[in-house]
Amino acid sequence: MSAWIAPAPRDWPGRARWLADAAAGKQVSPALCESPQAAALLAEMARVFCAGAWPSAVILAQAVIDAELAARLAAGNDDPMALNALRFGADFVWLRDRRNRLIHGSDEDGRRRVLTLVDVTDGGGGDQAAWERDARRAVKVVLDALAS
Repeated sequence: MSAWIAPAPRDWPGRARWLADAAAGKQVSPALCESPQAAALLAEMARVFCAGAWPSAVILAQAVIDAELAARLAAGNDDPMALNALRFGADFVWLRDRRNRLIHGSDEDGRRRVLTLVDVTDGGGGDQAAWERDARRAVKVVLDALAS
C-alpha cells in the first residue's frame, strides 16, 4: 500500500464499535472534557484509530491527556492525588514514553531509530498487530484519564 492511499475502510466499523464500547464502559465522551482542545483531539484520535493509523492514535492520545491536564490545572479543580496519577501512573508513563519514542525516534534503550513507511503501511513489513495493540492501550489510557 502506498503512503498516499487511505487504509481500507473494511475494519472501520469494528474499530468504531470497540472504541464506542470502551468509551461507554468508562462513561467518556468529548462533551465531558474540561478542555475544548482535549475534546477536539479526542475526536481526532478516534478518527485516526478507526482508520488504523496506529502511531497517530498513540501520539494524539498523549495530546488529549496533555490538553485535559492543562485545563484541569488551570481551573484548579482537580485533586492533587488524581493529578499525580495522571502524571506518574505506570500506564501514563508508558504512553508518554511511547509517544516520545515515536516523535523523537528512539527505542526503549535510547538508541536512535527513525519511524519509517515500512513501519506504518500495510504490506510494508511492519508489525501492524503490535502497532494496533499499542494504539488500543493508548486509547484505554486516555479513557481512564478522562474518567478520573
